[in-house]
Amino acid sequence: MKVALLRLDASFHLGMGHLMRCLALAQALFEKRVKPVFVYRNYSSYINKKLKKYSFEGRKFPAVFSLEEDLDFTARLIQEYRAELVMVDLCNNESMKDLSGYENYLKALGQAGTRLLVIDDLNALPFQADWVLNPNYGAEKLPYINRNQTKYLLGPKYFLFRQEFSEAAAKQRRIRRQVSRVLVTLGGSDLLNIAPKVIRALIQVSKTHHMELVVIYGMLERNNDISFLLNAFNGKYSTCASSDNMAELMLWCDLAITAGGLTKYETAITGTPSIIISQVDHQYELTELFMREGTALHLGLGSEVSEEKIRETVEGLLYDYNQRLKMSLNGKRLVDGKGAQRVVEVLTSL
Repeated sequence: MKVALLRLDASFHLGMGHLMRCLALAQALFEKRVKPVFVYRNYSSYINKKLKKYSFEGRKFPAVFSLEEDLDFTARLIQEYRAELVMVDLCNNESMKDLSGYENYLKALGQAGTRLLVIDDLNALPFQADWVLNPNYGAEKLPYINRNQTKYLLGPKYFLFRQEFSEAAAKQRRIRRQVSRVLVTLGGSDLLNIAPKVIRALIQVSKTHHMELVVIYGMLERNNDISFLLNAFNGKYSTCASSDNMAELMLWCDLAITAGGLTKYETAITGTPSIIISQVDHQYELTELFMREGTALHLGLGSEVSEEKIRETVEGLLYDYNQRLKMSLNGKRLVDGKGAQRVVEVLTSL
């Protein structure tokens, strides 16, 4: 069986979106009889648990490794596995601190005797790779530098969905006349500590409106604070660190409150009306573009969004069936859940 190395990082500070989309790519590769091997810094045991759940192999190295040590480790794995493909998903805050070093890192990997796919979100570098994948809305219009040897896979048609979301895309979405089920999921980490603000806003809403609440707190170390706050919530609620099937939860709820990362595409494909609160600047910029499709409401950066604004927005959507229906239909038109298969078809066609 052919082997593809998937080089990524994920942690409390970097978020978990990189891991989730790489899992989607791994599933699609495996269907094409290509063995995915994950290569990552040992930031957290969370990655190990996820890989075990999906029965994928992982090779970790110390989190303190420099880019040079990382490159040496990864290059040795290319030889060990005789990997025909290396996928790199390191478009994160740490890598972006040293653009020159990251560019040299990618250049060296591209010269290691294997084909190279780079996943990008920001168009920050003149990538030298066989393929560049940017699955974000509006990526088709970014001024990527044309290189004869590089093929660009741009836009939501290439968004990497895990199988659970691809399956959910085929299910009929029910939009209720009024909101009675709310999902709060702010990603694998909540850098701006938005969750307590959201919970307090929902507590105010629950005083006059009956609803059921599910809170996914991810790797959040402040989950005890959330549990304490929820004692004042007037309705049924539950919390958990993660869900084995987030797609089913999104189909269950009438409204989701999410961060501005990759989750917005998951609410889109499930037709879930949503309110988005961005965690970092690049999320804000990408979400503002995404909003042009009318799939959700974006409140802006979490540090600038007030509890009152969250409450008002939720209350405005409670009985606005028409707006929630438009969000749902627009989201399902934007993505179809076949992005991972399209990407792998390109990768394996040569």
